[in-house]
Amino acid sequence: MMMTLLVLLATALIIAARTDGEGLRDHPSCGKREEEISPATNRMNARFMCIFSAIYYAFFFWLLYAWWRQAVAGERQQARYGAR
Repeated sequence: MMMTLLVLLATALIIAARTDGEGLRDHPSCGKREEEISPATNRMNARFMCIFSAIYYAFFFWLLYAWWRQAVAGERQQARYGAR
């Protein structure tokens, strides 16, 4: 639950930073050719791509860890109380 809220908050902050209060269609890089996008905008998009990738993989590994802990806890409980 907490990780989901953090991902949603990060996404909202990225969208707010990119749009500067305007709609996504009004962003300076929208609808332009690759040659017309400034180097600063290109660097910003590259950073967002890296940040998104890191958050995506961190969330994936957190899910694996959470599921593994739940399985281990279930096995311990089954060993303690026996399968019924």
